[in-house]
Amino acid sequence: MKYRNQPDLQVEKSNELVEEGMHDLADMTITEYLRRLNVSQYAHAFSKKKVYFLNDLRFHADEGTMESKFGIKDIMLQKRIVNMVNGDKKVVEDFALLSDS
Repeated sequence: MKYRNQPDLQVEKSNELVEEGMHDLADMTITEYLRRLNVSQYAHAFSKKKVYFLNDLRFHADEGTMESKFGIKDIMLQKRIVNMVNGDKKVVEDFALLSDS
């Protein structure tokens, strides 16, 4: 982690760190993403549709698709995934903070 032992710089450069994290998320595997959300039971449904990376979800970025193609019935989880794929900064930041691997 950049600036690991420099908390002052972490705060000062927080925007830079979040931006860097957003670029890395597009390359994240869908399995890793689902694991971090604690919903890895959906991984098989995504692999059946040949969705292997978070970036691949841009072709399925609506809540109806989350239920019809992937079997995700939880409305909040649908919204979280769709907003993540659509690049909602707040959702991306929250994910980065809460899913520290």
